[in-house]
Amino acid sequence: MEHEFWHERWAKKEIGFHEGTVNQYLHDHWPEL
Repeated sequence: MEHEFWHERWAKKEIGFHEGTVNQYLHDHWPEL
């Protein structure tokens, strides 16, 4: 895994697994986790 590769992708918001909103199930059950 290349640190610099992911650092640049993160900075450009190109990591592919971020969503614009919080997953509703995660939001609802966060206190239980």
